[in-house]
Amino acid sequence: MFVATKKRILSFSKFSDIYSNPKGNRLMEKRLGLIAIVITNRESINRVNELISKFSDIFIARQGIPMHDRGLSFISLVVDAEMNRINNFTGNMGKLPGVEVKTIFTKQNESHN
Repeated sequence: MFVATKKRILSFSKFSDIYSNPKGNRLMEKRLGLIAIVITNRESINRVNELISKFSDIFIARQGIPMHDRGLSFISLVVDAEMNRINNFTGNMGKLPGVEVKTIFTKQNESHN
């Protein structure tokens, strides 16, 4: 059996090795980081909050700064989760009109705890 990925096709045994061993798969590593969100389209604010609620299990802290006089808002989120969950969240967020997302991670992952 073969499994297709974006970059290559893996045999089932290779696929099993990656997903059974979190250290072998960067997407399954738990990482600590910060997500910065800038919202310039007020119509996207409700959807932004819906996504934050949907993924609330990955956040440690949230700070929101609305700047009504400039027509934008900032949200910072501290995350502690597997890379695939963080990427899923930021990917969905980045598709919204008038929403910019940037992420920074610590160099430390759960294997260094």
